[in-house]
Amino acid sequence: IGGQQFFDRKEVKDVLAYLRLLVNPQDEVALLRVLNYPRRGIGDNTAERLIALSVERQQPLWPILKNASAGDGINDRSLEAIRGFVALIETYRSRFQAPDEMVNSLRQLVADIKLTQEIYRGVNDPARGRRRVENVEEVINALAGYVQRDNAPTLPGFLEKVSLLEEDPKDGDDKEKKLAEDAVTLMSLHSSKGLEFPVVFLVGMEEDLLPHGKTGTDIDEERRLCYVGLTRAQQRLVMTTSARRKKFGQMEPRLPSRFLKEIPDELLDIRGHGETSVATEEEKEEMASSFFANLDSIFGDEEDG
Repeated sequence: IGGQQFFDRKEVKDVLAYLRLLVNPQDEVALLRVLNYPRRGIGDNTAERLIALSVERQQPLWPILKNASAGDGINDRSLEAIRGFVALIETYRSRFQAPDEMVNSLRQLVADIKLTQEIYRGVNDPARGRRRVENVEEVINALAGYVQRDNAPTLPGFLEKVSLLEEDPKDGDDKEKKLAEDAVTLMSLHSSKGLEFPVVFLVGMEEDLLPHGKTGTDIDEERRLCYVGLTRAQQRLVMTTSARRKKFGQMEPRLPSRFLKEIPDELLDIRGHGETSVATEEEKEEMASSFFANLDSIFGDEEDG
């Protein structure tokens, strides 16, 4: 609830278009989507000329690109860009044949096409850019998970799994309908305001997630969001952290959220991997006082408190 479908995001579609093109260069929808994205010097006029040649010669677009020449009415700069693009696709088509190298290959492909730089260049808000880059990371993580679980992983197999996930059987984003279902309801902290549930899970209580690691993070606002999440639970609240989390398909160590240390210890039943650091009694008392004092200053007379 309250979020765009993952596979509807532009940056996710862009990465998947590259992968579909690697599987099938005749996929002209995917080809045209990434032909000049990130920008590589194949402008709209050149793309239109290539399409016209495809129609004139009654050939698919891919062989037109592979055999493009100066005699086709394409300038030297665009020809060089086309040849570079063809070489890129053919190189990675070969690399993705090795199942054990697919994750590294996708990571390197994202780096080679400078997708991260292009994402940041296309937005005015760095935080928004970061979220889009994180979505690209999640595609890599998804591929890593598929390779790990499947007995005979292939790129076509991964894309087949993705195509099943892309098909959403639900119509629209009817919040009331979803809330009434006998199912787990996933939502952002912002979307949860005003709602309550018997059992609530706050997932990812880690530094860089809550509080978020974006530049210029307002810790008071992040603490406010944490409090909103805590108070959605009517009977039971479960907060989880990960000792490690995948980023770009690789496991990285994680630190528990500082907000966990601000909650009085007697209110918690701590279980799990045992890597959570334990504060001294003095530190816990000071942090607990600070936590609730900060909440009082943030919320004042708000009804949601």
